[in-house]
Amino acid sequence: MQARYQTAGRLARLDHVNLLLERLRHLFRLARAAEACTRAHHEGAVRRLDEIGRTLHGWRASLRSREVGR
Repeated sequence: MQARYQTAGRLARLDHVNLLLERLRHLFRLARAAEACTRAHHEGAVRRLDEIGRTLHGWRASLRSREVGR
């Protein structure tokens, strides 16, 4: 939400969110390896995390292209 409403430092916040997303991916891999979640739950979570990652990447790329255009 901060990245949407506070324009200063938007790209830095999105980079931080990307890092958090990578941590989540890693934690889900560990959970699956430890058999703390079922295969179906893991696959569903990974699909949603990938979707979020693609959206985040698009947003970051858009902001970067705007900064280059200035």
